[in-house]
Amino acid sequence: RPGDNLPAGSTAEDLAYVIYTSGSTGKPKGVMIKQDNLANFLQDMRQRTGFTANDKLLAITTLSFDIAALEIYLPLISGGALNLVTKAIASDASLLQQKLMNHAISFMQATPATWQMLRAIDWQATSPLNILCGGEAVSEELANYLFENSNFLWNVYGPTETAIWSTACLLASPSNTKPSIGQPIANTRIYILNAQHQPQPPGIPGELCIAGAGLARGYLNRPELTAEKFIEIELFGKTERIYKTGDLARWLPDGNLEFLGRIDHQVKLRGFRIELGEIEAVLTQHESIKEAVVNLHEADGNPRLVAYLVVSGQWPGSGDPCSVASGQKEGMDMHVTSAPVTDHGQLTAALATFLKSRLPDYMIPASFMILDSLPLTPNGKIDRKALPAPDTASTSTLGYEAPINPTEEWLAGLWSELLNHEAVGRIDNFFELGGHSLLATRLVASIRSQRQVSLPIKTVFDHPQLAALAEALDRLDTRRVNDEAGNAPQILPHARIKAIQASSVQAGLWFLYQLDSMTPVYNIALPLLLHGPLDANALRWSLSELCQRHEILRTTFISIAGLPHQYIHDRADLNFTVIDLGQLPLEARQAEAQRLVDEDALTPFDLVADPLLRVKLLRLATDRHVLILTIHHSIFDGWSLHLFFRELAVLYAAYITDQPNPLPPLAIQYKDFAHWQRHWLQGEEAQRHLAYWRRELQGAPALSTIATDRPRPPLPSHRGLMHSFTIPLPMAQRLNSLCTATGVTLFAVLQTALSVLIGQYAQQEDVVLGSLVANRNRSETEPLMGCFINPFALRVRLGRGLSLRSLLSNVLENLLHGYEHQDLPFEYLVKALQPVRSLQHWPIFQVVLILENIPDESFALSGLTGWEDMPLKHHVSDGTDMTIFVFEKAHGIEIGWEYNLDLFDTTTIEQVAAHWLTLLESMADNLEQRVDDLPLPG
Repeated sequence: RPGDNLPAGSTAEDLAYVIYTSGSTGKPKGVMIKQDNLANFLQDMRQRTGFTANDKLLAITTLSFDIAALEIYLPLISGGALNLVTKAIASDASLLQQKLMNHAISFMQATPATWQMLRAIDWQATSPLNILCGGEAVSEELANYLFENSNFLWNVYGPTETAIWSTACLLASPSNTKPSIGQPIANTRIYILNAQHQPQPPGIPGELCIAGAGLARGYLNRPELTAEKFIEIELFGKTERIYKTGDLARWLPDGNLEFLGRIDHQVKLRGFRIELGEIEAVLTQHESIKEAVVNLHEADGNPRLVAYLVVSGQWPGSGDPCSVASGQKEGMDMHVTSAPVTDHGQLTAALATFLKSRLPDYMIPASFMILDSLPLTPNGKIDRKALPAPDTASTSTLGYEAPINPTEEWLAGLWSELLNHEAVGRIDNFFELGGHSLLATRLVASIRSQRQVSLPIKTVFDHPQLAALAEALDRLDTRRVNDEAGNAPQILPHARIKAIQASSVQAGLWFLYQLDSMTPVYNIALPLLLHGPLDANALRWSLSELCQRHEILRTTFISIAGLPHQYIHDRADLNFTVIDLGQLPLEARQAEAQRLVDEDALTPFDLVADPLLRVKLLRLATDRHVLILTIHHSIFDGWSLHLFFRELAVLYAAYITDQPNPLPPLAIQYKDFAHWQRHWLQGEEAQRHLAYWRRELQGAPALSTIATDRPRPPLPSHRGLMHSFTIPLPMAQRLNSLCTATGVTLFAVLQTALSVLIGQYAQQEDVVLGSLVANRNRSETEPLMGCFINPFALRVRLGRGLSLRSLLSNVLENLLHGYEHQDLPFEYLVKALQPVRSLQHWPIFQVVLILENIPDESFALSGLTGWEDMPLKHHVSDGTDMTIFVFEKAHGIEIGWEYNLDLFDTTTIEQVAAHWLTLLESMADNLEQRVDDLPLPG
C-alpha cells in the first residue's frame, strides 16, 4: 500500500457524525458534530491521559452514546489496542470483572452507575488501570473507591453538544468532598452566567455555558432549538458563541469547577426553588444510604418531594428486606423493587433527624421509597422517568398522624391549601411546612371568614402544631372574642360609580406626586426576556381582558374637593407597543433592547392622564422577545404580580386554543376595599389600633440610621444603587436551624441583627425600623390586584445587659403585636402622631427590611420554552436611607441592599452589610451573648 497519507475527503467544517439525544425534554434532537470538534477533543484526551500504543482500552459503551467515540478513536489514533465487549458483558459485573482481569486492560471509561455496579461485587483492580468517570455526577464515596483501584482517575464532564467532554479533573488523592469537574480542555472556554448572561463571581452558582472548539454546528433541522441553545453574547469585550448547557455550576476558589446539578432538576415547591441534587448529595452522606434520587411528584395538584433510596446492607433497626412490588421497564435488565413501610420506619425517622440538621425544612422529602436498585437508561444514566410513582403502600411519610376530630380535619384542609402540602397531620408544624408571617396572616383571615372567629396571629406562633392550634380554637369563646375584637365589617360591592375616594396608600402616593410629578420612583418595572414562539395578538388580548377584569388596571386619578379619587375608565385603553428590532445586528439589537428597558423604567407616569400600565413588546427574533411591563405603584403591589402572571397565563392559553375567558367574575373590586377602608377608619376599631401605635411609638427617636457620608440635601434626588450579595447555604441553614430551635421566624432573626447594627452605628439603645406588610389579612382581598401594602414600624429597645435570646424574643413579641394592628394605614398613623416632618428623610423610620415571601409565580405562557428577568442599569431610591430586600433561595439567602446615593458611598454600605453578616453569625453561634458584647463596627 502507499506509504503516504490518503487524500482527505472532508474539511474541518464537515460533519463527523449526527447523534441523537433526548436530553431532559424527552424529544430526540440530532446533534451535528463537526470534524474539528471531534479532532480537538481526541487530541486533548490523547495528550491529557498519556494514551500510547502500549495501552489497551476496554470499550463498553453502546454506539448510540457519544462517549463511544473516545473508546473507538483514541486507540486508533494512538496505535493502541481496542477491546470490544457485548452488551451482555458490559451489564454484568462479574463478566466485566473477568474481562478486566484476563486481558490486562489499562484504560476504561464508564458512567458512575457502571463503576457502582463493579463496586457492588467488591471488584479490586489486579493490574494498573487508568479510569475515566463521566456522564453523571460522581459521589465522593465512589470517587475514593475508584481512586484506590486506579493508576490515575479522571472525573470528566461534557454535554453531547460540545463533543463529549469539555472539562476534566485529575483526582490526585482521596477526599471527603464532592469531586470537582476540573477545568476546560484545550481550546475550550467555560462561563458561569446568571439569568441575564452576566458572569458570576467565584462561589456563586450559575448556568454552565461553553464556548470554543467543541461547539457543535447545532441541531439537525431544528433551527429554533439551535437559536435557543447556541447563542451569541458579549463577554469581556468580545462576542462569543456559547452553548447553554442547562447545568448549574460554580467556580471554586482554586480555579476548578463544581457541578451542582441540572437547572431543570431545580424545582419550585411552596414558593421555594430547590436543587434536587443538593438533597441527593446530603442523603448519600448518611451511612445507611448507598444511592439516592429525589423527584418532585404531583398528584391531584399537590406536589411533594419523594426520595428514592438504595440502602447499603442492613440498616439500623430493619428486619429482613421484603419485596412487595416490582416492575420492569421494557428493554432494561433490572427490576425496581420497593419494601414495606413497616420495615423502614426506623430508617426514615433517622433520616428525618439527619436531614433536618443539614437542610432547611422545605427541602425535606415528604416520603421515601426503598428500592433494590435505581433504574438506568441503556447509556448507564439514572432514568428518572422509570422511577415508580409513590403510593401509600410503598412510601413512608415522616411522622404523619392523621387528624382525629372535626376541627383538626378542617384546619388540616386550610393548611394544605395555604402551604400547598398534602397529607397535613396533627403533629405537623405550620412553620416547618413552609409557613411564615404572611401565610399566618392569611390563615387567620381564613379562620375569621369561615368560623367567624377573630384569632390573634400570636396564637399561631404560640401553637404552631396543628393539634395544639385546633385545641386553642376549640377553647375560644367565639362571642367574647368577636365582641373584644370589634370585627371590622365585611367588604361588600359598592355602587358602580366612576369616581371613588382613593385608598389611604393611594392618597399618600398622590401627595408625593403633587410634590414631584416627574419622579419615576414609584414605577414598578418588570422587563422579561422570553424564549420561544410568542403570539403578540394573544398577549394583547390577554392583557386587555385582565384590565377589563380588574378595574384598578384601568384606573387613573382626579382631585375632587382637594382629595384624590380613583377614576375608573369603562374600557381599558391599553398602552401596548410592538417594536421590531430584528433588522438590527445582534449586538445592536441587545443594546437597543436594554436601552428601551431602562428608558421605560425611568419614564414617569401622569397619574391623571396616562394609563398606569404600559406594555412594550420588543421583537429580537421569531422566538426571542423582550416584554416590558411598567406599572405605577398606586395600582399594583407584589401580591398583584403573583395574580397578574397567573391569570395572564390562563387567558393566553384560552386565546390560542380559541376558548372564551375562563376566569370567574370578581365579587368585589379594589374600589370597594378603598370605600370599606375609609368607612372603617371612622370607627372604633381604627381608634383601637391607633391607641396601640400611640403607646408603642411614644417617645421614639425621630432618626434611627447610620451616619451619612454627605449632608442630607434639601430635596432628595432619588438616586439609588443596589449592593447585592448572597448569604451562603451553610450559613442560611444555621439561621434556619436557629429559627426552628427558638420558634421564631427568619424575619425576626434578621430584624434583630439589623436593630443591633443600627443601634451600634447610631449609638442608640432605642431604634425604630421599618418593613412592609402585604395587608392581605382579609380573605376578600386575596384575588384582587391593587396597592394594599402598608409600611410597618418595629420599635426595638436594646437595653444594657440584655442577651441575644431575650432580644430575639422581644423582637418577635413586638412583631406579633404589630401584626395584630397592621390594618391602620401608615399615612393615617403619621397624620395622627404628627412627627417632625422633613423632605430630607422618611417619618418614623429610615431603614427598611423586607423579606420577599410573596408566592413565586412562574411566567408560563403556552409555547414559551423559558424566560428570564432582564436587569435594570439604573436604580431609584424611594426616599428611605436604606432598604434591604431578602429572598430565600435554594442556594442561600439573596440580599439586595438598596441605598441612597445622596447620602452614602458604596464602600460604607459594603462595610455596614459585612458587619450585619458578622452579627448574624454571632446569633447563630451563641444566643446567650449579651448585646453589649457583640462585635462593634470597625
